[in-house]
Amino acid sequence: MKRSRSRLGIPRWAFLAAAIGLAGFLLVFRPWSSADDRIRTIVEGLRDGPVYQERGAPDSVDVPRARQVIGDRAIVAVVLGAGPLPASDHVNGPDYAMCERIAARVPTNMVILFATGEDGEYGSSYCTGPDFPVPAKPGASLGEFEMSVVAAAERAWQYRATPANLTPEIEEFVLTFDAEAAEYYGELPRRGPMPDTLARGQIALACAGMVAGSVAFFLLLRTAALALRKRRRAERALARRRREAETRLSRLAEEILHPGDSTAAATTAREYTEVLRLLESAREPHELAEVERRLTELERVLVR
Repeated sequence: MKRSRSRLGIPRWAFLAAAIGLAGFLLVFRPWSSADDRIRTIVEGLRDGPVYQERGAPDSVDVPRARQVIGDRAIVAVVLGAGPLPASDHVNGPDYAMCERIAARVPTNMVILFATGEDGEYGSSYCTGPDFPVPAKPGASLGEFEMSVVAAAERAWQYRATPANLTPEIEEFVLTFDAEAAEYYGELPRRGPMPDTLARGQIALACAGMVAGSVAFFLLLRTAALALRKRRRAERALARRRREAETRLSRLAEEILHPGDSTAAATTAREYTEVLRLLESAREPHELAEVERRLTELERVLVR
């Protein structure tokens, strides 16, 4: 018993195409690593300026002042609420894990995050996006630049910043950033455009589009394969008919060479020659059909 070639009335090739499209979507978009709603909201908020303040966040950071100080430098600051962050196994705690998640979405910037750490205290974390430019200074590394900025800034703000006023941290960080960037880059790294973050609806549409595109591509391939198979089948059938016509002509040749009626010999010889010419030039089924029709008439005259 032959196995069914479809399930639920859907051909197996369609299931295969959908699976390949889905695999391609997962490989390209990696939805499991997409930013959650909170990260997405933060990134969207940073499109309007270098500082994002979450609703209900402490007023220990003067946001307008921070925006003014940072300007268009490759720095962003995020001020979160005082609530605890999601648990993380990051070696530096959940606040640093959150900082890195944000940095991954603003990859060309240094990130200042104000949030509650695992010790329960509200404070800052600093990290750098994966696409932050490499220093132009010979032999210098990005890690060296980061360390020099944070270390020097921390020494400066410890005499100014307080739990109730963390704005001096940003001010000193920016001043140090400018000084160190002049040495490591020769110019200030500027903040570039924020990359788009796909919303859930867009991700779903992208998934549907890739699956549909894969199915359509397979359908096109299948249609082309069926058309090619049909064409080859027609070509084989035409070749078989040509061989049969040639065989019939060969049998008639004996009758032409030994005619029983000399009066009809000239006529049948001319007709034989004409049919042979038509057979040699026949390329289409209707042309071969005309050859077969005239062959039948010749056979009726010669073969009695």
